[in-house]
Amino acid sequence: MSDCSWENESRLSGWREFHCVECGSPSVSIPNNLGDNDEVKCQRCGFVVSTWGNFKASIESNIR
Repeated sequence: MSDCSWENESRLSGWREFHCVECGSPSVSIPNNLGDNDEVKCQRCGFVVSTWGNFKASIESNIR
């Protein structure tokens, strides 16, 4: 599993616009179970972009 595949240097930290580095889609599919180690995938191509824990922490830090 790869981790944090948003297109920027730090992957998820500091992004304003995000998209899957594999297909360019801005849409993600969150896991049914919201455990920190569960996978967040690109809605379009299914590429694993992050874990739920990393994705959640990154969003929280960017909305503060």
